[in-house]
Amino acid sequence: MAIGIVSVYPPRGEHHAAMSGVASMAKNIAQTVSVDETVHVVTNSVDGESDRYVEDNIVVHRCWEPGVRYPFQIVRALLSIDDLDVVHIHHEYDGMYGGIASNALFPLLLLGLHLTGARIVTQPHGVVFDTELIDTKGVDSPLVALPETLLELVLVSFNQLLVWLSHTVVVPNSALERDISNHCLMTEKSLAVVPHGVEPNVIAGGRTPPDEEFTILYFGYITWRKGPDIIVEAAKSLPDEWRLVLAGGQVPYLADNSDYQQYYEAVQSTADRLENITLTGFVDEADLDRYFTQADVLVLPYRKFIAASGVFSLGLRYSVPFLLSEELSPLLENEDASQLLQKHDIDESDLSFSLEEAGQDLEHQIRSLCEENERYNRVAAFSEALCEAREWDQLRSRYMELYYPAENDCLTHE
Repeated sequence: MAIGIVSVYPPRGEHHAAMSGVASMAKNIAQTVSVDETVHVVTNSVDGESDRYVEDNIVVHRCWEPGVRYPFQIVRALLSIDDLDVVHIHHEYDGMYGGIASNALFPLLLLGLHLTGARIVTQPHGVVFDTELIDTKGVDSPLVALPETLLELVLVSFNQLLVWLSHTVVVPNSALERDISNHCLMTEKSLAVVPHGVEPNVIAGGRTPPDEEFTILYFGYITWRKGPDIIVEAAKSLPDEWRLVLAGGQVPYLADNSDYQQYYEAVQSTADRLENITLTGFVDEADLDRYFTQADVLVLPYRKFIAASGVFSLGLRYSVPFLLSEELSPLLENEDASQLLQKHDIDESDLSFSLEEAGQDLEHQIRSLCEENERYNRVAAFSEALCEAREWDQLRSRYMELYYPAENDCLTHE
């Protein structure tokens, strides 16, 4: 038996990649399920060069390029794999398979996957039905210029095709599950929730509450949807002894886009003027430990919630206390998070802030979190506990149930 995973993937010998956080997630899933099964990863070529190699007992096929040909290249590669039982395919709107227009070919790819005879598990990294959720900064597609009603019809139709052409669609959060259920026709078994996994904890046993000099961390690409401009503006009213680190750089595939460059330069200009802000540029994998261990609080000022946050999961690995925008607070709706919040006597509202009053509200929440040692310790303990519950090894059985539901049904009834 063999499992095929279709996704962008880190370069050989690396665990993270500049092009997308989906790459590291795909590698974690591949390593997790390869304990029990033969795993083939069908991924993007590097500089147009195809390659095939074995890494960590995973067969990596680098064979497709973003653009119009990727559906045919992927199907051809999967048809060459013997005894293929499952295809777990990832989808992300932003640049994974090319520009926005390339997404129109994704349902064609799903249709082609049926030629393999394998079970198809689709994992979208972005659930969008509302036009207000679209990040238009740097999007050149004529789709965003469509009338609102027509664009929403396009979005619903696209997601409906994902459901119809997949045996199972897997999302990381119950709020996203509810969103799909409310907009698409489906059977009970066509949708599943598996939380974003977390690598083993780096700082077990708690963190030391900060002194008066707080280090606030924003981590990730400088992109409008994630709201770095909001936290930069808020920093103008924060105390001078508080340090804001923007650990991230430009989105690679938007480097030549004038609208995006204007947005990025505005954030960079403000950051350069304020002495308490550091804008790092892209963070190398080797530097992750340094940024997350030195941070006192991780702030995620996202404007929109359309997917799991890899940065949130990364923060859990370091037991970093965190604050989420109210828009991102549905991240805490999953059953495991809700139970642990209750266990650690934490109210969800204590971990979120309003974007409309970001300066005042963010300062209040950071002070409450960092100046109250008992509260700080409880949030750090919650992060550590949620990390343990979501370690990739703990999620192996969840993925195997998605891949082989008939076998698991038989085990359940014995």
